[in-house]
Amino acid sequence: MPWCLGTSWAPHGLPLVEELLGGYWLATLAPFTLIAMGGGQGRPEWAPARHDGEMIRNEPDWAGYYAWSSGREPRRLLLTACEELGDGADRTAIDLGCGEGTEALELLGRGWKVTAVDAEPIALASLRARVPTPVTERIQIVCGSFTQVDLPRAHLIHAGFSLPFCPPREFPAVWTRIRMALVPGGIFAGQLFGRRDSWADDPNMTFHTRRDVQAVLAGLQILHLSETERDGQAFSGCKHWHTFDILARNPVSSRYPERRA
Repeated sequence: MPWCLGTSWAPHGLPLVEELLGGYWLATLAPFTLIAMGGGQGRPEWAPARHDGEMIRNEPDWAGYYAWSSGREPRRLLLTACEELGDGADRTAIDLGCGEGTEALELLGRGWKVTAVDAEPIALASLRARVPTPVTERIQIVCGSFTQVDLPRAHLIHAGFSLPFCPPREFPAVWTRIRMALVPGGIFAGQLFGRRDSWADDPNMTFHTRRDVQAVLAGLQILHLSETERDGQAFSGCKHWHTFDILARNPVSSRYPERRA
């Protein structure tokens, strides 16, 4: 039986989760789901929020949630990608499913031009309010599903725990567009979920085997690929996490043609 803290708790309980699981696992939970539990072992009162903004049931308190989560640290995988690429030097980075903007702000601070994409207006309002005035010209904030938003050419594309919320029928096209947007030498940093994840029975989410992930990454230089399974906590209660952390570089000679303006 998975270890967990209990089945009835709200976002204010997450500091305890951070203490027990470490900041990395808190970062995995924060960006995309807000669930209020009704107590006991039954179905949660709110179903998980997808990154394109659709809700299965009631609307959660996004304003309160994003205000609470805005103080977290940037994700380690993004920081590793930044170390690989060096300072932004006005190169372009895309943050897909940017939420309240923790990673987008980090990129701005490192000298990148940033396209921040999210379907939730409250998240983007939080980001917009936190962008320092001197760098506003270096960020484009886009409200929309990344299944539909046109992606600019970029040296860095970050998708922190957002791509699994792409419906399976749309994932191949989304991934192709990501590959086409990534310039030769550019880096993709993000996560996919494995098929032993607790949420793997959700038909509106995309899950992969390790072989699937290797096929998705065909043609890219894999800088880091780690598969992790552990029992832990999500806002919906106990959860088995099955994740793939990916850091991959588009080779200088890519089979994906450069998109013409």
